[in-house]
Amino acid sequence: MCIENKKQKKFQKGLDKMKNRIIIILKLVYTNSKNNNKRLKRG
Repeated sequence: MCIENKKQKKFQKGLDKMKNRIIIILKLVYTNSKNNNKRLKRG
């Protein structure tokens, strides 16, 4: 039982890390596209 719990926790930590990474990437993409739109409108 203890071993299973440890595996579960490790797996959960990995998932959280992945989620955080995806969120960061999405934020970067979103801000980049916003900036690009501003540039296009000016040009």
